[in-house]
Amino acid sequence: MAIESRDVSAIYDILYNPTYRPRASPTAHVERLTVDGQPSFVLMKEAEAEYYDIDSKTNAVWQLLDGRRTIQEIFEEAKRSDDALTEKEVKDIVVSLADEGIIESTEPKVRRKRVELASAFQLDIHLLKDSSKSLAGLFGVTRRLIRREELPVALLIAALGFVLFYNNFVHIFGDPSVFQVAGSTVLGFFFYELLVMLPVYAVHELSHAAVCDYCGAKPREIGTGLYYLAPYFYCDTSDSWRLSRRARIMISLAGPLSTVTIGALLVFWSYFVPTGYEQNIMRVAAFFCYYGTLINFSPVIETDGYYILADVLNIPNLRDEAFSYIKRFFRKAFRRHVPAVRQSARRARIIAFYGLISGLWLVYFAYTTLWLIFIYGRDTYSALINLAMIVTRARALDITAVGVNIATISYFGLFMAGFVVMGVVASRNIRMRGVRLETIHDKRVSVFLPFPSSLSRSGGSELAAKAKRVAAASAHSYSVTLEPPLCVAALKLGKVNQSLEDMRGEMRRIEQSFRSLHREFVLKH
Repeated sequence: MAIESRDVSAIYDILYNPTYRPRASPTAHVERLTVDGQPSFVLMKEAEAEYYDIDSKTNAVWQLLDGRRTIQEIFEEAKRSDDALTEKEVKDIVVSLADEGIIESTEPKVRRKRVELASAFQLDIHLLKDSSKSLAGLFGVTRRLIRREELPVALLIAALGFVLFYNNFVHIFGDPSVFQVAGSTVLGFFFYELLVMLPVYAVHELSHAAVCDYCGAKPREIGTGLYYLAPYFYCDTSDSWRLSRRARIMISLAGPLSTVTIGALLVFWSYFVPTGYEQNIMRVAAFFCYYGTLINFSPVIETDGYYILADVLNIPNLRDEAFSYIKRFFRKAFRRHVPAVRQSARRARIIAFYGLISGLWLVYFAYTTLWLIFIYGRDTYSALINLAMIVTRARALDITAVGVNIATISYFGLFMAGFVVMGVVASRNIRMRGVRLETIHDKRVSVFLPFPSSLSRSGGSELAAKAKRVAAASAHSYSVTLEPPLCVAALKLGKVNQSLEDMRGEMRRIEQSFRSLHREFVLKH
């Protein structure tokens, strides 16, 4: 049964069944754009958030894939607008679309369950398949409420709240007894994560979605679940790749900013509440808002902070490049052969510094994790002693105490089991020697940068000069020529025995560099 992607049966029907009537998948659509005054078409696979530039012929065929026409009828209809179109071209276009999984399957699809057990420690609950449609009313309101002038106000509120809360933050971080519920710190963590912080996490993801919609992209699936018994929410904002770096940074920043703003409001509110249990809940919740945001800004884990940093530095695969750099460094230290990687001195410094920061963060993360294990372990040890005393009748039977102690031991056991599983998986990944694919020939890349034909020669020369600088930083041999309305850069990368993984990373870097250059040039002119 077909789930997604390539549908072999549909391809067979396209090639050999003359009565087959292909239908475009409802999860994909074409948007018409205008680039330099010329029409351009982008085919969007909404389910996977994948996008393809297509030509006018493909767009014409796509518009005819309504499930009522055969390939021959599609050809005859499309030929009315393009006499040069052949039946073979039409068939090739439809086959390529089916190969990408955007022709409706001729086999039944497997329905994804609303609730899925992703692993022994992760439960996923899919709430909204397309939030841009399901929450259209909410986004209509937030679109009118969001203003750029509000950003400094929110930052000021968050900063003021943290300044007022700093002493309490340090105290709570150093005194885990503040988290206790029914005398158990473990249950306290569980209580705050599962109940108190749940609305905050929801607002965090809705903020991502609202700003994504405000900036002109479409937020997709929204869901929730449990990860090691801790709740989490997620929102697919991958459609934001079409936006500018500034917009993507704002979308990534929206979630953490909403969280720290809520934390600040809790701090302000706690001053108007009498000292006691209610005030303690507010301050501990504020602690989780600020501490969770610090973790969210991790430069290693692919969370909001990482994506903001990658966009600021304009290095999309920053973590992979940094880890490859560290791997090459240690291989050199042990005098093993390391393939040369050509990159600018600035980029090398950024990646090296990021690798250092990532290492320090991992040390800090290990410290806080060990601190949590110590706190959890101490409570679990006390729970075991209490149960033993009840069993031996050294202490009177108390059903509530028994329940709390069993829950504490169970949660700690699950917590530690998670680390064991992660350790086993990591060990297997390290020891596993997989297939290594290498390139053995020189690689030549051609880059076509379109610009308006009405642009003066000097404007084209400006683009060519900038393209030469990018090419020089990417290849040891290159040429840049003006062929209005195009600026063409031909690069010879010339590396041999380079793994496909490294080659893909290099190609992505080159593509991103030229895309950024062209986008800035078009916006300027």
